[in-house]
Amino acid sequence: MVFPKSILTFGSFLFLIGLLLSPAQSPSKPLIFSDSTHANQTLYIDSNWIQKEVAQNDFLRFFSDSIVNFYKNRNFKHAWFDSTELTESAKSFINALHSYTTLNSGNKMVIFPELKIIYSHLETFPDNDPLPDTLKRQMDLLLTGNFYYFINFIHHGDNERMKDINWFIPLHKISTDSAITHLLKNAPNSKFDSITLNNQFDLLLNSLRKYYAIEKKNNWDSIELKTTVLKVGSKNGSVPEIKTRLYLFGDLTTNDRSTLFTKELKEAVVEFQKSNGLKEDGVIGPQVLSQLNRPIHDRVLQILVNLERSKWMQAKPNTTFIIVNIPEFKMHVYEGSTLSWSCSVIVGKAGTNTISFTSNMKYIVFSPYWNIPQSIIKSEIIPEMIKKPSYIAHHNMEIRSGEKVMNPASITWSKYQESRFPYSIRQKPGAKNALGYVKFIFPNEYNIYLHDTPEKGLFNQTNRMFSHGCIRIEEPLKLAQFLLKADTSWTDEKIKETMYNGEEKVVILKKMVPVFINYLTAWVDENNRLNFRADIYGHDAKLAKQLFLQSDEDTSK
Repeated sequence: MVFPKSILTFGSFLFLIGLLLSPAQSPSKPLIFSDSTHANQTLYIDSNWIQKEVAQNDFLRFFSDSIVNFYKNRNFKHAWFDSTELTESAKSFINALHSYTTLNSGNKMVIFPELKIIYSHLETFPDNDPLPDTLKRQMDLLLTGNFYYFINFIHHGDNERMKDINWFIPLHKISTDSAITHLLKNAPNSKFDSITLNNQFDLLLNSLRKYYAIEKKNNWDSIELKTTVLKVGSKNGSVPEIKTRLYLFGDLTTNDRSTLFTKELKEAVVEFQKSNGLKEDGVIGPQVLSQLNRPIHDRVLQILVNLERSKWMQAKPNTTFIIVNIPEFKMHVYEGSTLSWSCSVIVGKAGTNTISFTSNMKYIVFSPYWNIPQSIIKSEIIPEMIKKPSYIAHHNMEIRSGEKVMNPASITWSKYQESRFPYSIRQKPGAKNALGYVKFIFPNEYNIYLHDTPEKGLFNQTNRMFSHGCIRIEEPLKLAQFLLKADTSWTDEKIKETMYNGEEKVVILKKMVPVFINYLTAWVDENNRLNFRADIYGHDAKLAKQLFLQSDEDTSK
């Protein structure tokens, strides 16, 4: 199949110019709403408009029958928007397109140029401003067309595989039972492994089968200890039920039903703690009990949500790469398909979330300056300087106007509480530097990177949400040594000396390293162990509300 080099016909070019210049413009053919007085009603698209656009667009025309039938089967409802914004599925798909482009730069175009322009335009809209109907319907159609094109592209036009892809885009909200029934009926074993970009989908699907069977066959009443903790040697009437649950989860190999807390039970508890991100001491206390008592339906829903998310996760490359899983608070370093090592990380706190995306690490900065963002200057430094004029000097910072270093005493700080601060502030290299002694750069639009930190004690915390969005790593020296080990000019001694000498030094990597920043609260690890973590940013709850018929209580647990 040969595609034209450009899809921007003269008509579509004029449409985009008009859209960009007049974001509030009403569409020439308004969307059809089931009740226009309710902002949260389902959105519909004019069927005649779809057929006209598909016929005129050089890319969409290749998939015209599939696209028209797709919208016809969903009664011409929007596929990628809810009432106000892009769905989580849409964001995942767009991220997949960007990831594929980033990691396969030598390949053909996989993102429609029109879609890029419209998505960029959408990102400029203030959070509280309604999106124009024109933009939403055009982007919805382009996303659907790009979906068919991308699947066709990665499978080289294999139409037999194409028949099985519509499950990627939710048709409408359904019950979780219906979703599971559909998955288990239509995805036996590894039916979709040739369609999904990675194997996590199939691993989670197997876990879904297991947990759904547990839910159907077992009562799940809360376990009560009537004591503070249980450990080896304890006897308690709740121990048999604890053993049964750990046996069902696969952490315990036998289920003896005795009331004695045995050595084997301790080992099983440690495995359970590992898979739930808890302190691995083999003791059953309030945190372990809370996870054991989580309703099994909650876990089924959690797996379903992460199944949806995993559809568009990029496949692991057959080279050195790095994965950070935000809810796990962990970084994993791989050499090919083998996990080399892992360490703890600190991620963005509420309000400054770490974003999920993919990029390529290009260089390392030893003894870095920290160029402090204006948002932090505004929210933190100016208030501190008003209270304590020595704050800048105490934290080894300097104020700059171009190349000129300013005297903090010459600035009326209260003047800039509301207005923009006209200078830059940077923190000099050294022990007090917020970036520590090294940072690792993989260019991205979010200005997120990996870096050291002087606050080592925070890695002892279980819930490590303390940053402004960047990712602090527990073992920065080890990562620097790992990334430079192929370069014989960078010995371990030279790396240490450069890190701590107080002079900023940029080192370009000889080979770029893919970096995946993921958000998975349920996944299967290298030991074939199903892991769960808390939904720290509320992404699971939001996605579940978009996908499934359920109450607010179901999605807020």
